[in-house]
Amino acid sequence: MDACVRCLRDGRVDTAASVVLIVDDADVQGGSAVFDQVVKDLAAAVSEGRSQAQRVHAVAIDMPPSELQAAGVHSVSDLFTDPAGWLSCSSGVLEQVQWQDLKALQQLAQADAAAWSTAAGVGNNGSCCLVVAGLSTLLMRHPVMQVIQVLLALKSCSHVSSMLLSVHQDLHTPQVMSALQTLSSMVLQLHPLQGLQQELITKATGHSCHGQITASSKRARVGRLKVEQQLYSLLPDGGVQVFAAPEGAAVDAKLLVESSLVQQQQQQWQQKQQQRQQQAGDAVQAAPAAGGAVAAAAGAAAAAAGDELAQKISSSMRLEVSEQERAARAAVQLPYVHQGASKTYTAEDARQYLPPAAGGFGPGVDDGAGSGRLGHILYVRDSEEEHDSDEDPDDDLDI
Repeated sequence: MDACVRCLRDGRVDTAASVVLIVDDADVQGGSAVFDQVVKDLAAAVSEGRSQAQRVHAVAIDMPPSELQAAGVHSVSDLFTDPAGWLSCSSGVLEQVQWQDLKALQQLAQADAAAWSTAAGVGNNGSCCLVVAGLSTLLMRHPVMQVIQVLLALKSCSHVSSMLLSVHQDLHTPQVMSALQTLSSMVLQLHPLQGLQQELITKATGHSCHGQITASSKRARVGRLKVEQQLYSLLPDGGVQVFAAPEGAAVDAKLLVESSLVQQQQQQWQQKQQQRQQQAGDAVQAAPAAGGAVAAAAGAAAAAAGDELAQKISSSMRLEVSEQERAARAAVQLPYVHQGASKTYTAEDARQYLPPAAGGFGPGVDDGAGSGRLGHILYVRDSEEEHDSDEDPDDDLDI
């Protein structure tokens, strides 16, 4: 989680603000506590002057402004008390619900320095860190493309140094989550832990672990993806303690189940061995005289079984070749060995017996000068005009 606060503290990269997205779901324990802890650490860094932003401005959509103020933000835009403008309506009756949250964010994206000074208290050349508490509520009230456009406009605003967003993954489609992750500079994914995982990590670290944090960050110039994993524990006072995963501890529930099954099988095998040893000891004490005869009979039976097995193996599989098989193999004629008189294959110049029509100096083919010679191809050209053509034989086809 320190990397998340560092990303928010460093602020703008080139001409765009840094965006950190915290993702959780209904199975995660303490998602709001992790969000509050990030806001507290960021507000402390801004107050100490260790941040590019001068102030932390929050937009309260689905949580009371008092909770954000308790986390340490400097100013809050209250869109939680009257999200549809019912209290500000003079007649008290509205024919159609008109949400004010997206409109307020659009006004912040298009605001000038004076408006930002009034809303967040920043100077003319200053910037602030914008915390949007309740992005899932915003996505459910308005079209997704409108929300993405407003977030892009806030990201390009010169008065916004960084943005902190929180979203519930199980309320949106994978396409919406992919768009939000593309928009973000860092994604904090919160994962729940199973009972076996919690038990193992608690024994290894001594802390009660409630979840796992996976931080994925993109480097602007290099384009590489950096992934870090940490574990977090919820404290009684509402805070969050983050620590590294212990070395050698399995995080996969499947491996934990398999290891527990292996331990149970080992215990059962040890119990069976002990029972067998006890039974063998009782039998030896009851009949000491018959033990030698039984052992001799068992040895003879084992020897007989071994001889029978060796006989079966020797009768079905042989590693040696008999004389009859060797003679039959030697009588096989291989296809690449010349059979017959090899003197007919000559290595002399073929032009001495080829006819003139084939480019040689010998008599014609009808004279039989080339008869009896093997290994040569006799070719007589039909006419002097015959030559290899470069034309395509398929030119007349309409393909």
